[in-house]
Amino acid sequence: MNSAPGRRIPWLPIVGGAAVLIGLAAMVFGGMLALGARSDRDDAEAAVAQQQGAVAVAEQELAAAESDLEATKQDGAAAATELSDSEAQRADTKATLDNLRMEVPAFVGAAADAAASAADLHAATSGLPALQRAQIEALIALDYATFNSLRLQYMEPITLVAGQLEQFSSQMGSLPQVPISNPYQYDGPMVGASVPTEPVALDPPTGGAVITVELPDQLACVSWGNAGCRYSWTARFVESNWLGVTITRIGIRYRGGGGYCTVGGSEWVDVSVNVDANGDATWPGQLSVDRDGECRPVIGGDLLFRWEGTDADGNDFSGRITADLERPD
Repeated sequence: MNSAPGRRIPWLPIVGGAAVLIGLAAMVFGGMLALGARSDRDDAEAAVAQQQGAVAVAEQELAAAESDLEATKQDGAAAATELSDSEAQRADTKATLDNLRMEVPAFVGAAADAAASAADLHAATSGLPALQRAQIEALIALDYATFNSLRLQYMEPITLVAGQLEQFSSQMGSLPQVPISNPYQYDGPMVGASVPTEPVALDPPTGGAVITVELPDQLACVSWGNAGCRYSWTARFVESNWLGVTITRIGIRYRGGGGYCTVGGSEWVDVSVNVDANGDATWPGQLSVDRDGECRPVIGGDLLFRWEGTDADGNDFSGRITADLERPD
C-alpha cells in the first residue's frame, strides 16, 4: 500500500483567522449590546421624566384641592353666620309683625280722629289769609278805622282756630307708637304743632299819635364868659303809634333862682317839625350865660322844654320834659 507524501496543515493561519472572525463577531455583538444599552437608558430616562412630570402635576392638583377645601370651609363659616343673622332678623321681623297686628288698629282709629280734626282746622283757617291781607292793605293806606274793624272780624275765628290747633296737636302727640322695621326706621308720630297761648292779635294804632321827647338828664356846662356856662343840647322827638305827626309849636324856658330866662325874647316859637310814623326828628337848642348877664340866676337850674302838634288823623297833642343845668366848678 502506497501512501501520499506527508503534508502539514497550516493551523496557525487558520486559528488566527478564526480569532479575527471571533473578534469581529464579538465587536459586532458588543456594539449591538452597547446600542441596546443606550436605547434602554434613554427609555429609562424618558420614563423617569414622565413619572416626575406626573408627580409634579399630582402635587399641583393636591395644592389646588387643599385651597378649594380651605375656601369651602370659609364659605361654610360665612354661610353659617348669614344663616344665624337671617334667623335673628326673622325673629325681629316676627316680633315687629306681632306688635303691628296689635297696635295698627289703635293707630288707625286715633289717626282717623286726628284727620277729622285736621279737616275742621282747614275749614276754620280758610278765610284767615284774606282777612290778614285786608288788614295789611288798610295799614299801608293808613286807614286805621278799617283796620280796627277788620281786626275785630279776625279775632273771633283766630280764637277758634287756636283751640282747634291745640286739640289737633294733642291728638297727634298721643297717637300710639307703631314700630316699623327697616328700611323705614319709623318710630311713632313725628307731627308737631305750635299752639299760641293767646289768640293772635295785632297792635294797630288806636287813638292819636304817641310822641315822646328824649333829652339828657343833665345839660353839661361848658365854661363861657365870666364864670358862666354854655349849654348846648338836642331834643329828639319819637313817634310810636304808627301815625305821622307835625310839631307846630315849641316852648323853651330856662329856670332858676325863682325866675326864668328865654332866648330871643319869646318862650314859644312856631315851627314845622315832621315826624314820620314810628320815626323820629330832632330840635337843637343853646344858651350862653355868665355872671354878668341877666340870665345868670338860671346857671345850675333846669330847662323846661314843651311842644304842641297834630297827628295824621287830625288829633292835637302836647307834652313837656325837663333837664337839669350843670353848675360850673
